Amino acid sequence: MAVLLHFLLAGSLVLLMSSSAAAQGSNSNSKTQVPAVFMFGDSLVDTGNNDYISTIAKSNFPPYGRDFPGARPTGRFSNGRCTSDFVAEVFGVKKLLPPYLDPDLELRELLTGVSFASAGSGYDPRTSRFTVDMLREYISKMNASVGETRTASIISQGAFISFIGSNDVTLHAMLGSRSGEEDDDSYTDKMLHFAIDFYQQLYKLGARRIGLGNLPPTGCVPAVRDVVGGQERECSEGLNRRMRLFNTKLAGAVSKMNAELPGARIVVFDFYNVVLSIIQNSASYGFDEFSRGCCASHEIESGFLCVMPGTCPDASKYVFWDSFHPTEKACRILSYQMDAADDQILFPISPLPSTRSRSRQTHLRRKRAGKGMEVAGKQVELEPFRDKPSALPDIEEFAYKKPNGSVQSKKAKYATEVLPLKKEIVYTISKTGEPPVNWEKVLEGIRKMRSSEDAPVDTMGCEKAGSSLPSKERRFAVLISSLLSSQTKDQVGFYTRKASNMKKIARICLEKYDGDIPNSLEDLLSLPGIGPKMAHLVMQIAWDNAQGICVDTHVHRISNRLGWVSRPGTKQVGFGQTICTPLRPKCEMCSVSDLCPSAFKEKTSSPSSKLKRSPSLNKKSST
Repeated sequence: MAVLLHFLLAGSLVLLMSSSAAAQGSNSNSKTQVPAVFMFGDSLVDTGNNDYISTIAKSNFPPYGRDFPGARPTGRFSNGRCTSDFVAEVFGVKKLLPPYLDPDLELRELLTGVSFASAGSGYDPRTSRFTVDMLREYISKMNASVGETRTASIISQGAFISFIGSNDVTLHAMLGSRSGEEDDDSYTDKMLHFAIDFYQQLYKLGARRIGLGNLPPTGCVPAVRDVVGGQERECSEGLNRRMRLFNTKLAGAVSKMNAELPGARIVVFDFYNVVLSIIQNSASYGFDEFSRGCCASHEIESGFLCVMPGTCPDASKYVFWDSFHPTEKACRILSYQMDAADDQILFPISPLPSTRSRSRQTHLRRKRAGKGMEVAGKQVELEPFRDKPSALPDIEEFAYKKPNGSVQSKKAKYATEVLPLKKEIVYTISKTGEPPVNWEKVLEGIRKMRSSEDAPVDTMGCEKAGSSLPSKERRFAVLISSLLSSQTKDQVGFYTRKASNMKKIARICLEKYDGDIPNSLEDLLSLPGIGPKMAHLVMQIAWDNAQGICVDTHVHRISNRLGWVSRPGTKQVGFGQTICTPLRPKCEMCSVSDLCPSAFKEKTSSPSSKLKRSPSLNKKSST
């Protein structure tokens, strides 16, 4: 339970405070200069992107959104509007900033900006690259819709606001680093490198006006107070100190980036002290409660843990909506306070240049930006837009990182640089009993890529559950972990159906099996929520009794894409959790793409017919 508590804390906690950082990028006097607002960050500014990806980090159910127009949940981790919306309002762009992954977005909405934020993201490239990929896809779609010149202008003149990093530092503080123990100084240095790489990627894609919030005092959110605040529920000074350490380093890095990146204007907003001031002086802002959330009754409640019973009647009296995220009122105050505090700091440059008369320097800058957009567009063509990206925590990179930690290495050259691109490969389904063509080369290539670095399957899985527990308890842990991980792409309602099945299973195991689990396939299948694949898996892992082979969906997908098997109606087929992913496969990083008949060819891939694209965008993106 303690591990789960820390995980929930670290994963959601950060989401809360980062959002406020976005508010700092607002600037009322710059309204006429900003054609669009683009948001990057975590759950504080996620306006609904996570509704369209496979994750339990969602807020698309009551009581979330109860004070939103229409009293409906929208995927915002708030009772109403969130910081993203108010920042767009401060800039004078629009009242609501839509999530980029909304399949029903119209072109007019895309032209004025979207939120690329996703709950749970951070500076760590395993999550940040996901949001950068969305920006690349956005640029590709806009190039096709309004042309490269106008797209380049929107990007270069738009406001890029980010509030990222709290998740990274909080996770390290609560769970330790992924590769052994690191002291705070070493870890913040590594995160600083990730942050610099992130903003340099935005710059390479054309962003010039970037406002980033430093890390907030996450040690003061209700969840942290509950866990480490003691009887007095005080702030965690240790966690806040880590935030301040990173903030100091970030300020220096931004000064250096401004000096090294021609035409860039990057500013840091003091999000830390703005948030701390609201918490410490809550009464002066009209709040009655600052240490507990409206929907949190002395518990860590967020996402599926935030439920209707016990939710306060008036959220405007609370700084926090749940244990991690601010209320709509607090988001508004954060946004407008940072706007007033940082007037004219982000956009002190002259109004948009006239198309008839512009300086030689501006002309050259736009020319370079245009070329950059062309390059980005060509790269996106190799990785066409898919309906929805896959889950953030489940996608890992292989050994495509430089020694200093950045993504690419000499071993990671794009396939088109080292292998001839064969676009006319045809499917050749082998007859029963005959091996597929080139199977040895393909298998050897996959083995080499897989041996470079661990994938999630190497470090996770139900066999890890309860490994230190007695045999009976361990078997129960294996069963429950299998149930939790199943059907994560389906609209199963984690907080209702799975919770109900777990309760029923626990009661059955206690009453019928003396606290153990069934030891036969037939009895396992009789349990609620347990299907054939899960039953076979539990039999093998829990009882060491293999009665069948579970073919993972990744294996099935890879086999279909390679043309080794054929199954009518299968649309999702690919190379595992890392390269040949279900959505947006990384064909350019696959060393056997020249042998694959599906390489660079997939134009659509939908895990669900419900996740459909806008007809107008489909028509343009397919041309």
